[in-house]
Amino acid sequence: MDVITSSDNPLIKTVIKLKQRKYRYKYGKFILEGYRLIKDSVSDGFDIKVIVAESKYSEYVDKFDNVIAVSDRLFDKISETVNSQGIIAIAPLPEFKDKPHSRLCLYLDGIGDPGNLGTIIRTACACGFTDIILSDCVDVFNPKTIRSSMSAFRHCNFILADDDGKQLDGYTLVCADAGGQSIVRERTNLQDKSLCLIIGNEANGISETMRRRADVIVSLPMENGIESLNAAVSASVIMYYLRYLKNN
Repeated sequence: MDVITSSDNPLIKTVIKLKQRKYRYKYGKFILEGYRLIKDSVSDGFDIKVIVAESKYSEYVDKFDNVIAVSDRLFDKISETVNSQGIIAIAPLPEFKDKPHSRLCLYLDGIGDPGNLGTIIRTACACGFTDIILSDCVDVFNPKTIRSSMSAFRHCNFILADDDGKQLDGYTLVCADAGGQSIVRERTNLQDKSLCLIIGNEANGISETMRRRADVIVSLPMENGIESLNAAVSASVIMYYLRYLKNN
């Protein structure tokens, strides 16, 4: 077994660079970390390169082709998790799609936290909102976003928002905003339609551009003086409600 021990190794340098967005798109690759995420990605046909800590080599060598071992000390430097499973991989970036096609889609307007984005993607996948439009968001292939999505990113179509808004033609645009009408009261305006839910930035909410375009602005009814919820929590509750309306 050959073990990489130097941080000057070209592969190690590539892994480190891929932690930055500009290099992910320059090289067309991104990082996966964690056994389950990598295993699922291999089964989906990703052409990946697996890198493991030396102490974990015997655990993973028979589970993947062409496993590359690095010293534990070096692995700790390239890993981004506190309790690492001792395995990461380099995979090709999936292609962005041109526009949504399903009856339920999600428009993310300035989501800035990679953990929030990953959580939203995971719930969106579970609710059938697999077409996800991204506008001025943190990179969807940020390592923390990928880990937070728990493999759900593999089942989603990611779309970069266009400038003219034509991607949203044919959809009823539902903006989530604390000042909107209760989503329960808007029930009859949301049934039997192709819906695009718009979730805004964690601090500033939806942009004025999307607010003006909205067909319906909704909020979640709250009690006990609570005025708002985390963006990922709000998105999750509303997506489940809209999915319920679609099926009932």
